[in-house]
Amino acid sequence: MIAKILEEVWGIRFRPKTRVVVSINRPTGFIVAERRIKTDKEGPWLVYWVRKIGISTKRLLKQIRTATGGEVSFMGLKDAKAVTYQYILVLNPKRSPQYIEGEDFKAWLLGRRVKPPRLGSHLWNSFRITVNVIEGEVEEFCEAFNNLIVPGFYGPQRFGVERPNTHILGLLAGLPSPGLLFKEYSFSYPFQGEYRAGYEASGTSSVRRERDPYAITSHVPHFIARDALQSYIWNRMLSVVYKEPGEPQFYEKTTRALCPGDKRAWIARLPSRKLLNSRGDWAGLARSIVRDEGLPWRLLPRDAPMRPVAVEACRASCRPSGEGAVVWVTLPRGIYATMAIRTAGYVSWIN
Repeated sequence: MIAKILEEVWGIRFRPKTRVVVSINRPTGFIVAERRIKTDKEGPWLVYWVRKIGISTKRLLKQIRTATGGEVSFMGLKDAKAVTYQYILVLNPKRSPQYIEGEDFKAWLLGRRVKPPRLGSHLWNSFRITVNVIEGEVEEFCEAFNNLIVPGFYGPQRFGVERPNTHILGLLAGLPSPGLLFKEYSFSYPFQGEYRAGYEASGTSSVRRERDPYAITSHVPHFIARDALQSYIWNRMLSVVYKEPGEPQFYEKTTRALCPGDKRAWIARLPSRKLLNSRGDWAGLARSIVRDEGLPWRLLPRDAPMRPVAVEACRASCRPSGEGAVVWVTLPRGIYATMAIRTAGYVSWIN
């Protein structure tokens, strides 16, 4: 199963609340909407509210740029194989259409904005996800969404994808795992398309020609390998301290979750070279993961911010529907909806 490969590669060792197995329907069964940002009466930025389906945010940006003639920016990447609603901002536009429509998107002009956008400027994301129940009872799966606490594991979605497994390449470039790299390249994913031009295609060609599963690593950009290694160490740390559903037993601070309602978040520092040289239990755990698995710690960034170890989900609910269920959940930016599903049960595959 894809889930097994992802867990093995990404270092996620976490027992969900039930043994129910589900699959996630895409694209129309996975709907996500960014919420929310402030607009102003005046300002250099145009703010568009965009609905897209079946395309990546990067492809969307090119089409908005063509329509407006301006510089485009965004708050967060959104899944390609999904129905997504997000803010797209345009600086110095040559044209300011009230409405833009493409083959796979629609955009409405909301107003203007004084402050420039940055990743994470929106506070939260709201999701509506349709799942098929493959094993177990749908009622048990839905009950798991009562008082749901979602662990802050990184998922493969962190890097976005062209081919469904692109996100794993950087991780395998930084790990002593040529066997996993070979397995990953020989795996056929649901909805998998042709290889696109770029470093993945170049690496694949090298692997086939040289019969060396590590040949791909010379084609992976440094920042992708760095961020993927950081994600893996973080996931392994969470797997050590957060094995059971519910409140985490190990973290550094508590704060308010950035989503509607009075919800909590348990946070700690991301792996970095500075953290490895720090004192305290959290830093000691990071050092033990790096040491025990022989990881190339010099590849990590010099410093890194805090991230939630876990958050209380906002507005979480689940309703049986046919042989599956429909899930609604609102999560702070940076927390993955697939991990909310994974907290309730096992996910057989995620494209």
